[in-house]
Amino acid sequence: MDIAIVVAIPLALVLALMDGLNNASNAISWAIGGGLISIRKALLIASIFEVVGGFLFGFYIIDVVSHRLVADFNLLKHLSLPISIYTSSIIWSVLASIVRVPISFSMAIIGSILGSLSIYGGSGINWGTALYIFIGWIAAFTISIALTLLSLLFSDRFGKHRNIYIYFGVISIASILTLLISKPITLYISSSSYISSTFIAISIFLVFSAMLFSIFRYNSYRQALVSLTLIAMMHGANDSALIASILILCLDSLKGYTYLSIAISATGIAIGVLMWGHRVANTLAGSIAFIDIRYVSTIYISEFIAIALLLRMGLPTPISLVTIGTLIGFGIYRGVEMIRFSYAIKSMLITLASTPICIAIAYTIASIVSILIG
Repeated sequence: MDIAIVVAIPLALVLALMDGLNNASNAISWAIGGGLISIRKALLIASIFEVVGGFLFGFYIIDVVSHRLVADFNLLKHLSLPISIYTSSIIWSVLASIVRVPISFSMAIIGSILGSLSIYGGSGINWGTALYIFIGWIAAFTISIALTLLSLLFSDRFGKHRNIYIYFGVISIASILTLLISKPITLYISSSSYISSTFIAISIFLVFSAMLFSIFRYNSYRQALVSLTLIAMMHGANDSALIASILILCLDSLKGYTYLSIAISATGIAIGVLMWGHRVANTLAGSIAFIDIRYVSTIYISEFIAIALLLRMGLPTPISLVTIGTLIGFGIYRGVEMIRFSYAIKSMLITLASTPICIAIAYTIASIVSILIG
């Protein structure tokens, strides 16, 4: 058996477990902090839909990270690359989990890739794509704050007009889901013209709208549960695909098995969520004072839109940064006394440190391993 597989797959599983332990809080903290659902049920829902999201939408991230971020694929043949990328991300996630702060695995993994490739000089990195990703991170944070403020304002303005509020949520979610799912469907239909693609998109939108309306019209509890599953799916699509991308990048034997790589990472995340996800989730949820259940759904929809838009562009999204953005947006709108603002700032600083620290750790590990194994 290829020694690279023996080394890389266990490391991928460990990183996926750490992702589930550390990052589950990004999907479920609002639901727990708002008193919507018990942490046990929230973790179960998150673990299931993390896997679903990875399989349905993970290909968007894999396309950018596996095919566009790296300029020289010959550099990836060296065993030091998967070792340094995974190990540096694992080390940083362990340190963050000890202080119970959710980090961005997107920022950690991208930093680890850049740091590992830097031992060969900057020529191995497509810096245009790296800049594209960095700009996306700034956009994710900004959009999450803006969408949270606008959504909360809309909720307070039209909350009494229940039909308007329901239609807003249904149309927003159905539009984004159509945008995400119509691309893979039309790709499988080789003869699809502009007219047929449009017809497919409209049909998908109508189906999603009907399904969502049948759920949303009952009560806010169901709205919030649906929103929770959507965030879990987006997290799974983003993080499981990122972890899988490294396997696809570094292991020739897995090049044609994209979904096997996603299955490995998504399963690891799901196990991490179920077994240890409560550790960081309880801490983040504790930073949120009790909020109206209607706000939980509104905030989740804002997060979903922000993450899904960047996902559709193939951008690895720093979901922790999006969560912090919504937390800050909520604090600005309702008053900072509604959140532990110091925790939000602490989380943001640790999250922002992910990329430079992982670059340094990965560079060091890659240099040592390349010397040891030649």
